[in-house]
Amino acid sequence: MRLRIARQEILTKEKPVEFTALIHECVLREVLVSPAVQASQLRHLLAIGTLANVTVQVVRAGVGWHPGLDGSFILYEFLDTPSIVHIEHFSSSAFLYEDRDVANFKAAARIVRGVAMSPEDSAELIAEVMEDMEMR
Repeated sequence: MRLRIARQEILTKEKPVEFTALIHECVLREVLVSPAVQASQLRHLLAIGTLANVTVQVVRAGVGWHPGLDGSFILYEFLDTPSIVHIEHFSSSAFLYEDRDVANFKAAARIVRGVAMSPEDSAELIAEVMEDMEMR
């Protein structure tokens, strides 16, 4: 829990990192906790999405295949250090450093971003899902 909170703090510190979240619509709609808790999480996502250094984009269900459907990943890009990729699965995780691997994930991120909704349309959809959760 402390690690997750510390990761959130890097978005609001004096020199915050730039963060882009590409989220599939199904993730927003799948109820894994109580609807009230999920609505609260979506409200937080909307608030974070208003920060100048944060971009939140939703990929609508039904857009067809894209590399984001093969699994989630985090692409870390640095100013003075080579990029790396973090992949996490059920019981393990790995960092990928090889140039070819990182290039493949960068290409995948560009494709997913290309099929994602705009940040503004994404915020509207997130707000709609949040309101649905609040009404349950």
